[in-house]
Amino acid sequence: MNLRKTALRALALAAMLAVAAPSFGCPVCFGESDAPIVKGAEMSILFMMGVTYTLIGSGVATFLVLRRRRRLAIETKEL
Repeated sequence: MNLRKTALRALALAAMLAVAAPSFGCPVCFGESDAPIVKGAEMSILFMMGVTYTLIGSGVATFLVLRRRRRLAIETKEL
């Protein structure tokens, strides 16, 4: 009985893998580097990099503004 269940499971797994085989590769893997999905992926990477650097730059700018304000506040108190 166990051998029969194991054989049935192996057959089901092989059938699932045979049906899903076309979905394993993307257009780049098949040589279509100009496909719209590839262009979309490239643009999304550029967008994510832009958002990341914008947030980092905003944090640095905020830090610099606060540091300048603190220096000005200290200088006005000393006078």
